[in-house]
Amino acid sequence: MDNQNDEQRDDTPVKTYRFKISNDDLYREMVLFADINRFLNKNDLKEAYENWIEDPKINLMVCAEEEMLKLNQYDLGKNNITQKIFKSIKYYHIKNMTKAPSDVLKDNKQKGKRKKEIVFSKELLEGVKQVLQKSKDLKPSEYYKKFVEENAEMIEQEKGCLEFEDDIEGDNTLFVVKLKKMMKNQYYMMFQKGK
Repeated sequence: MDNQNDEQRDDTPVKTYRFKISNDDLYREMVLFADINRFLNKNDLKEAYENWIEDPKINLMVCAEEEMLKLNQYDLGKNNITQKIFKSIKYYHIKNMTKAPSDVLKDNKQKGKRKKEIVFSKELLEGVKQVLQKSKDLKPSEYYKKFVEENAEMIEQEKGCLEFEDDIEGDNTLFVVKLKKMMKNQYYMMFQKGK
């Protein structure tokens, strides 16, 4: 009985919800059309597309793609396949082709860019804990000032070890921001967590 159910499931096509061209030749033709016509205005692009889609070679590939989508139960009710291909060319392919090179580089940098993780040394963490334990009833900002005054040399050494590339001087450097945050976290863990 289970084998029959498995066989029935294998024969049933998987329903497709997302439009994606499966024919590589048609996809290449779409990219080529987009490249050739990427600078046309809206009306001229639509006219060029209508001529292109009527080409017998393209039409044959589009019909084959439509049959494949129907077999996979794709709902072509809202937009037919030619409208979907046009939208794909206009809003995906042409848009990507007309991006300025600086935009493409910016997009690629943002994808691969991760925040630099800062890990303070155990010595620095111990120094922070000692300052917090020694003086009670201070605000976190006062703990920070006290720690910086008492441990200026250790802070400079830590900053050198972590090799910060800050171009901003003063209290807005990444190191200072992270140090303050770490101290606030230590303060919270020591005094607030138990309440």
